[in-house]
Amino acid sequence: MVRTTSLALALSVVVVGCGSTSEGGSGATADGGTSSDGDHPTGTDGGGGIPDGGAGLGRTACEAEALRTTGTTYFICDCASGAAPGCVPGSDTNSGTSASAPWQTTTKAFETFRTMAAGSTVAFCRGGSWANVVGMWDYGGGRLINQNCSAGAWSAVKLNQDPALGAANPAVGTCDMRDYTPPEGAANAPKPKLAMAHVGDLPNEFTSAGQNIFAHMGWYHTPEQAPITGFRFMNLELVASSGGERATENAFVLWGSTSDVDLCGLDMHAGFGAALGVTTASTTNRVTLRSSRIYDNYGSSSIAVIGLAGNDITVDSNFFDHNGGDVFGGRSHTIYFAQSAPETTCAAGITKVGGYCLVGPIRLTNNEISRSAWGAGTSCSGTAVVAHDAFHDVLIENNFIHEHPGTAQNGCYGVGFTSGGEAAYFPNFVFRRNRIFNLGWKGLALAGAPDAVIEDNVFVMPLLGGSAQCVSYPDVAYVPGPDAQSANGRVVNNTCYLPGGSGGEYAYRGFSEGSGHVFANNVALFGAGAAMCVDAPSGATVATNLCTGSAVDPYFVNASPDPSSADFRARDGSPLIDAATANVASTVAAGAARWSASDKGIARPVGAGSDVGAFER
Repeated sequence: MVRTTSLALALSVVVVGCGSTSEGGSGATADGGTSSDGDHPTGTDGGGGIPDGGAGLGRTACEAEALRTTGTTYFICDCASGAAPGCVPGSDTNSGTSASAPWQTTTKAFETFRTMAAGSTVAFCRGGSWANVVGMWDYGGGRLINQNCSAGAWSAVKLNQDPALGAANPAVGTCDMRDYTPPEGAANAPKPKLAMAHVGDLPNEFTSAGQNIFAHMGWYHTPEQAPITGFRFMNLELVASSGGERATENAFVLWGSTSDVDLCGLDMHAGFGAALGVTTASTTNRVTLRSSRIYDNYGSSSIAVIGLAGNDITVDSNFFDHNGGDVFGGRSHTIYFAQSAPETTCAAGITKVGGYCLVGPIRLTNNEISRSAWGAGTSCSGTAVVAHDAFHDVLIENNFIHEHPGTAQNGCYGVGFTSGGEAAYFPNFVFRRNRIFNLGWKGLALAGAPDAVIEDNVFVMPLLGGSAQCVSYPDVAYVPGPDAQSANGRVVNNTCYLPGGSGGEYAYRGFSEGSGHVFANNVALFGAGAAMCVDAPSGATVATNLCTGSAVDPYFVNASPDPSSADFRARDGSPLIDAATANVASTVAAGAARWSASDKGIARPVGAGSDVGAFER
């Protein structure tokens, strides 16, 4: 190993020795949001959540999108408990094709959605409410396998990655389910509210427990089936029947041969086992979850509230709070990237590695994630974002993962991409400009990741037993066959704050594996005393890492575990300024002192040279 200590202002003081990291549990913890725009959506936390759409979204682009004029629009309105004042229910004897003569029931809506023509829309009234909804699944009239729908040149991935490209390829042939403003309503009325029915523990093909599923799509591990493609669900509020503590319903479950699905502007809360589950990796393509709020789904017996696998998966600009936990004895997470079972045969053009289909890319960007894996308790017991198996070109960028100080258990990690006893194969993994506040043992644990880039992140990690680590890469030794060997990784320009000061913490640590690694231009501040700054793999390039255990902070404007006041930019006279080794510096630093979903960073260098750490001034 190549080790750098922090006895004062250590500038790559190199000690050669040997060592290893120990593997730990998984996790994340409490809310403690930093937005100044109000309370937590359910009013249960008081830590400053984001009621205006999550992640600072306000009124989303999905809500601003007008109803299409293509195809036929079918209107539905009902006024069950929770409807807005002035709501006027429709009737299933109406024509249903005008806003002034809507249908009433979800039964009518779902029957239509399963068979309607491409380019058509089922629209629920804003301010309306529906009770005891039985969704589109095997016990609710049949899964959603409408093969009339068509993505054409449109895809949500195009829209998300390049707005101009998205605008040039509008969703003309998709089947849409969304909101509309009724003649008697206001455009700012609440989203349509659909409250799921508890249907009991019926057996079904998804789990042995049996759950009511709002939209159950595709075929299970049968890639030979004709694909279904082109579905948009927008601006709906979906409510589970359990109030948060019991996972008896799922919102969206995507099986195989399902492509081009866009979930936008949704609220999903009150006890979903899975708000979104994608099971068959190699035949699922272009799925996007964006501008949505997923919260208070904390009694799950599922592995995660968001479980994803597939090609071109995007999770962007969402707000996640109080999801996952140990209520039924199984640790669950907020987001879990994994393949539910190895596929016998991968789809054409997809390689099998370690028994799994190598799928991707995966994009997790601009999300806020808090109070992960709390269950019904008051602390985090599992990792917020987890992955196992095989995914290529993973991008995790500009996310804010945070907990209340002191509420993270030791197994509460921020992000863990490791084998988990399965496989760890993550080539071209990128983790940049994320803010990780008040997690447990490890901020990022990464294994099986050749050519990884970890740059410009801020980690604030409380000490639990003196073993906190901001970055663990490579996290564990690879197993030839199922795992990739980590090599040529870059851990550069990160900021790590470990405020406890027991002396046993590590800022940046890696198991000795592979060659060509670079650990450079990182900064770490320890509460007091000696600690390990960099414990890099043998042969790694280690340059210009500044670390100190001084009781007086020489580096930052305001080092704090409180994300509403923390400012990890360089203070006047800081040794971080213009001190980075230029040829290994990152090119785009973290932007503003406080996180926002729209932060695109700032180009380096500013001034005579690049700064050490995540920021540039």
